[in-house]
Amino acid sequence: MSLKLLDIKKLKKARGSQENNIPKSRSRRNFLKGLGFGLLAFQPSLKALGKAIGNDIQYRKRGKSITFYSKGGNSWNINLNSFDGNPKLYFRKKQEDYHLILRNAFYPGTALPMDFKAILYNDLFWRIKITFTKLNVSKDLNLADWINGNSEINSLIYLDERIELNNRYSLDLEDHYHVIIDKFWKITLRGKDLANYKLNDFLGTAEQICFSFPVVEDLVYCKSNFEPKLNLSITSRNVEPFLSNWKFINGSELNSCREVQHQVQILKSERLSGKLSSIVLIDEKDVKKISGFLFYKKINEDLEEALKLYRSQLAIELNQESEKLVFIASMANSGIWANSSEVSYQLINSNEKAAFEMQGTNGRIESVNGLAHVAATKYLLPDAISLAVEYPEKPAIEIEYQDQKLQSKKKVVIDSRLGKIKIKEKEIIRLSILRPEDMLFLQFEFYNFKYIKKDQQSFLEINNAKKPATMVVVFPPQHTLEQAFWENNSLPGGEGNENVILPAKYIRSGKSRLVYSVPSNFKGMPIIMDELLNWSRFKLRVNYRARVLEPVKVVINKFQKLGGFISKKSTSKPKTISRQSLNIAKYSKNRLSNRSLYNKDQLSKNLPAEISGQLYAKINYAALKANLLEMRKPNLLETSIEAPTRLFISPNQLAGFAHHQRIHLKDHKETPKGNIQNLQFNNPLITNKGKLSELWHSRLGVRLKNGEVDEDGLEGFRSIRALWSSDGFKKLTPKPPRNKPFRTALDGRDRHNIVHQTSNFTIKSYTPRAVQAKRFMMSALGAWIDFNANFDYPDFHAHPDLELLEWEHLSTLGRDHYVKVVEAGFLFPFGHTAALVKITERKPDKATRAAVNRQRMYIVILEPVVYYQMQDQQNGFIPFPFQTVELPATRTPELDAPVDLVNMGGDYNFLIRSGGTDLIFDLLLVDQEGREQKIKLPLIFIGKSAAYDEAKSEQLVNVYNAEMNRFKADFNLQKVAYSPSLIEDDTTFETSLIDFGALSLGNKAATVLKFHPKVKTASVKVKAIEELTGSPDPVNIQLQDDENAAKVFAKVLDNLKADFSSGSDKSGGFMSPNTQVTSLSKLKGPLGGAVDKLQNLEFDPAEFFASSDDMPVAKLFGVVSIFDLLLGNLNFGDQGNQQSEALSGISQQMESLKEDILEQQAILETAAEDAQAAIEQEIQNLRNQLETKVNELEQQLTSQIPRIPNFNAYKTDKAFVVEYRWIPEMEVSKSLFGGFLTVNVQKPNEALQVLSKLSRPFDTSQKTQFGVDASFTDFAVEIKELIRVSFKSLKFGGGSGKKADVKVEMAEDDSILFLGPLSFVNQLQNLIPSNGFADGPYMKLSPAGVKAGFDLAIPSVEVGVCTIANMTLGAGVHLPFTGAPLTLSFNFCKREAPFLLTVSAFGGGGYFLMKTSVKGFVGMEAAFEFGAALSMNFGVASGGVSVMGGFYFSMEIVDDHTETILTGYIRFNGYLSILGIISLSLEIYLAFVAMFQNGKVEKLYGEAIVKVKIEVLFFSKTVTLTARRELKGADADPTFQMIMEENDWLEYCQAYA
Repeated sequence: MSLKLLDIKKLKKARGSQENNIPKSRSRRNFLKGLGFGLLAFQPSLKALGKAIGNDIQYRKRGKSITFYSKGGNSWNINLNSFDGNPKLYFRKKQEDYHLILRNAFYPGTALPMDFKAILYNDLFWRIKITFTKLNVSKDLNLADWINGNSEINSLIYLDERIELNNRYSLDLEDHYHVIIDKFWKITLRGKDLANYKLNDFLGTAEQICFSFPVVEDLVYCKSNFEPKLNLSITSRNVEPFLSNWKFINGSELNSCREVQHQVQILKSERLSGKLSSIVLIDEKDVKKISGFLFYKKINEDLEEALKLYRSQLAIELNQESEKLVFIASMANSGIWANSSEVSYQLINSNEKAAFEMQGTNGRIESVNGLAHVAATKYLLPDAISLAVEYPEKPAIEIEYQDQKLQSKKKVVIDSRLGKIKIKEKEIIRLSILRPEDMLFLQFEFYNFKYIKKDQQSFLEINNAKKPATMVVVFPPQHTLEQAFWENNSLPGGEGNENVILPAKYIRSGKSRLVYSVPSNFKGMPIIMDELLNWSRFKLRVNYRARVLEPVKVVINKFQKLGGFISKKSTSKPKTISRQSLNIAKYSKNRLSNRSLYNKDQLSKNLPAEISGQLYAKINYAALKANLLEMRKPNLLETSIEAPTRLFISPNQLAGFAHHQRIHLKDHKETPKGNIQNLQFNNPLITNKGKLSELWHSRLGVRLKNGEVDEDGLEGFRSIRALWSSDGFKKLTPKPPRNKPFRTALDGRDRHNIVHQTSNFTIKSYTPRAVQAKRFMMSALGAWIDFNANFDYPDFHAHPDLELLEWEHLSTLGRDHYVKVVEAGFLFPFGHTAALVKITERKPDKATRAAVNRQRMYIVILEPVVYYQMQDQQNGFIPFPFQTVELPATRTPELDAPVDLVNMGGDYNFLIRSGGTDLIFDLLLVDQEGREQKIKLPLIFIGKSAAYDEAKSEQLVNVYNAEMNRFKADFNLQKVAYSPSLIEDDTTFETSLIDFGALSLGNKAATVLKFHPKVKTASVKVKAIEELTGSPDPVNIQLQDDENAAKVFAKVLDNLKADFSSGSDKSGGFMSPNTQVTSLSKLKGPLGGAVDKLQNLEFDPAEFFASSDDMPVAKLFGVVSIFDLLLGNLNFGDQGNQQSEALSGISQQMESLKEDILEQQAILETAAEDAQAAIEQEIQNLRNQLETKVNELEQQLTSQIPRIPNFNAYKTDKAFVVEYRWIPEMEVSKSLFGGFLTVNVQKPNEALQVLSKLSRPFDTSQKTQFGVDASFTDFAVEIKELIRVSFKSLKFGGGSGKKADVKVEMAEDDSILFLGPLSFVNQLQNLIPSNGFADGPYMKLSPAGVKAGFDLAIPSVEVGVCTIANMTLGAGVHLPFTGAPLTLSFNFCKREAPFLLTVSAFGGGGYFLMKTSVKGFVGMEAAFEFGAALSMNFGVASGGVSVMGGFYFSMEIVDDHTETILTGYIRFNGYLSILGIISLSLEIYLAFVAMFQNGKVEKLYGEAIVKVKIEVLFFSKTVTLTARRELKGADADPTFQMIMEENDWLEYCQAYA
């Protein structure tokens, strides 16, 4: 339709424009500016405004307009060009007032007079009194309020006005109205109740009618040549007058809805070619939820169809020659149903075109049509209920509402009650069917089909035979994924069970579909149930990855019941063949008989030819197109079943589904049921009377050549594959997390694994296995599932990221009741292959009385024994001394819920716990000598993927090794061989504890575990040290690689000390060869020194005898370090290798002889009597040879000169022997302590020898024997310029039952020689025989050591009144054998014999003593006292007085710190005697003592004592008064307690209470 004034394109476009959905404000300033009415904005410049009126009013007059302004910037404009007629405007001033008159003016487009008179006067404020003379309206207003738009003119008037719209249409206004006029010349009319109007004699009512000047926004839908003068707006709930003149061809009607307030806009113009024209607009596109119009479709005389219309837009163009109408509207957002006798369509609005579009000319509606989309359809079925089925594609259709003839070659035209519907034939045809009797509920989709009427029946046939045709059968959701609650039956009373919270969380699956390919020669079918359910004519279309090429093997459940956690040996006798055995045998026979069914020739007879040819084919999957094997969700035209939830499965290409095509009803009569019959009668919902039918279901089977479906045979081809998971990924790794969003039977990781292990053909060197579907049925209420999948094949174990070993799933009506998932893993750190079994089973819950899914876990040990070597593939050392670790248990009890130790993105790595505590495993270990050990230890389960991942394994290794005590195993002093022995038991120790750890193995093959067990430390008892030193405590060792010259196999971590410094009788009393044992060697026994050097038999005495923090340095005489006398950095590597080879050869010969003896003994047991004597003789000969080898081995061990100190422990045929032997190489002369002390040795290769030997007989009736011999020969000790002592030998001997014997033999010549200043004493040497001593300069020999020195008396000195007497001078040296240090002493007088000093009446005395050693100063002591005395005798009485003063000083080195005592004192004595009868004595003692430690005062105190004694005849009384004040603290400051008394402190505190 062509319109002159309206632009229909703009009208339609505005429906989809968001901008036009928001009402625009009508700016009067814009509208006047657009129409050229000359309204100007306020300008503050008075020069621009012209002449001023007072101080408040400004105006501007220009041509035919005048504008008044307010201070607020607003304006009021009077423009003569805006009015019709011949308007005249007069403006003049009279005195202080202004007069304004408008004459001959009419409102534009009407005959409404607008003449007025106005007076502007000042009454405090400027006011305006305006009177519309012909309307009889007058008002007195504040001028500023009028200009600012805050005041209006209102009044009651009677109006009789006709407005011509064109030559045939006019609008009549005749009524009493309430009129409102504003400053913009907008006139609003309201009636008493409603404003009445007439449109061509059709009466209408409105809430209000408005006249206004048109603005730009009013012209949105108008063409540019249309220039309206009048905008007439009518607000009304009834717009029937505007529709009354328009008639439909078929008698239909369009009515307005009175629930909506319509806004009618009439634009009138007289400028188009000088002719009168108007536009009527009703725009309700923004009113979305309320219907504005109703379209009544006339079907017949008695029936009509009502259509509610929304977002309506009505436009009427009234020209001089004709009238034209356009009406556009939408349907309800929810859509409408267009019904016909065969099919119904649910129509919804289109974004492209209006759903309802009406056009008419001159009162006649010529066309009513529209465009919509199909949201759903319903096809009429004679034997079922058709339900609406949604159309995701939303196909477009055309609607003709007036039933005019529609012709189309490419579209189907359908008659509906709403009108004719034209739909494209290529769109999908969908049906949704419900049969209540048997609960059949299916949806069908037909692709490349068309709907036709054939023989008065609805019919479907292929639309284009050259294109593929497809039938899709859609099932409702088949499964519900429910929350599972943890169960742990290892605790009594269900204490370990998770509390059930109802309602349980769940996720419902989506719809499932079976897709069938329809052959091109298919003739079509009527839409009836028999035909719709006949699927045997078609071939199931599946994804390429769902295919199978060979039958699925029968799965044997190997993870269900495999014994208990504690294995027990069976003691029962074998039973006869059981019924179960017979059943197994029978089943095996059936399998053998059925095996022929899978023969290729036999299959070609039973299966369709196009399928049987595919079986047993060798497929090169690498050569296939990538899109065939792409890991993706099945597309819409591929079979996809979502069961279980979130897992999309598909049967194979051989699959078919069997079901009843017709309903089968059976009569069922009511039978009495005792007391509950009345209850059934009263409750209409409970009855067993009527017709019954089984629930409709479709069963999976194998489609045969004849079209039938075999449900029982060929079970090997009844299989499915999982093609996709909603929470899985396209690639095998990474994998999704577990138990998200809650715990379920199958979590996201399980589904991910199932998908990839059943259908991912892109995994290198892996063949995906199909899942055996023992039974699978689908119904409207859910699926029956009986799946069993086994993935335990070699290629599964060869790929590290494949985890799922088995999957078993049982569901009924879409509800799980038993699901088992078996996941491969390992027991950390020993690496036993294990399977984590997760079972989810529906069980009743007592607390809630609901049947909920309970989930439990246990572990099955698949590899009871793991074998180890102490070297990896690159010959790297592994500190693990066990050849095998065996787990006697076959499975664990039920576990606590796993808690991962490390976040590995869902990979299991949890400590195995049960019943709230660590699960302790029994382990049977076999060491390097084949000896068994039994221990208990908790283990960790690690998933297969993590176990083969280097980074993840390293994380767990770090956590495991950081654990302090949990993984320490108590060995209870079981013997463990920590390395292959060189000779029997040389690496075997009683073990109390082993701290197990783990190694992270990097740079290994993908199929090698990335962890390995290790022994972090072992707490062992070293018999050699224990027996020799008497210390029973075990020590911690760390294993080392024994491939070294010294055969060092362990490092000692503790301070394993051989400390003989405290009177060590066991190794020779005069010397203490102290050392710290740092390593254990097969060749040398316990060794000291740096381990890395000892491994190469490099002997450095300084390192070997290096002291530990709490052990003295190895030394002679307690002061001479042994290593200072020895040659350093000796290498005995070659000698060690030779010795090792010799010992190894002898040991191998001994083992060979033992095996020969055992072999002959076995022969002897079965030999004939005449041959037994010869065999016994042979055995005896072998034993003799073995004894010879034993002696040879002992000789080899004892013949070696032990240049490196070592402990040898070995066995003879009679006893266990421990030896400490050492014959070092020494230096000829060695000066120590800066030359202060020198040791000279005449025979350095044999001067020092130590041998301690302990022998424990195997015969317990005999006592353990211990002997020790040590000697140091031909040596001398010289103290610089003081003394030299020469020895021929120092020998120590002792042992069991013997007293320790020390023999000292001095050198024959010059055994003691004084040097330097003391050489004068040498003349006394002739007094000392070589075998004894006499008085004089002394030398004392005892088992504790040698003391030598001299004491010289000095003659008294008298000079005048001064006398010094009793003076001595002494010096000495002490060489101890007990380990105490060598000391030197010097003294001037002694404490017990001080020197005496007298000067006239004064006298005193004192002494001085100092001790030192090679280590430095030892101690000093000195004292001096001096005073005076006076006595008098008068005969009758006598008396005396004395005063003495002095000091005492002592300094001593005690435990590496200095202790000093300084005492100063004064003593006063007096006495008086009278006739010998009465006597009186008085003593006053004052002392001040300071005690220092390391230069700081430790204690400081003063003491005063007064002592008085009185004697009278036989009576005596003594009184003593003592006062002591002690100051403590490092700085000698008094403490608070010392200066504050308790009572004073309490009084102070109470003052503030």
